[in-house]
Amino acid sequence: MTHGEPREPTVRHHVARDTLGLVISWLDDRWLDESRHPAPDEQLIVYLRFEAERLTRLQQDLRVSDHDAVEQIIDEYGPLVRALED
Repeated sequence: MTHGEPREPTVRHHVARDTLGLVISWLDDRWLDESRHPAPDEQLIVYLRFEAERLTRLQQDLRVSDHDAVEQIIDEYGPLVRALED
């Protein structure tokens, strides 16, 4: 641990992880819905799975000390989550 690095996740870190979790859940729901169609869009399914897997890796690898990544996640995906909640 470097000097000044928080020992525990910050509130912003939790918000970023939760935000990613909500987006991943939404992608998974979209993937399931699309896969149940009589004529599913295979390209959309591949894209949804790829994005869900990419964001899962990002969520798992997100470090407490990576403040820039935390802020980027909140800025990039926060509006989507707020729109999904409406």
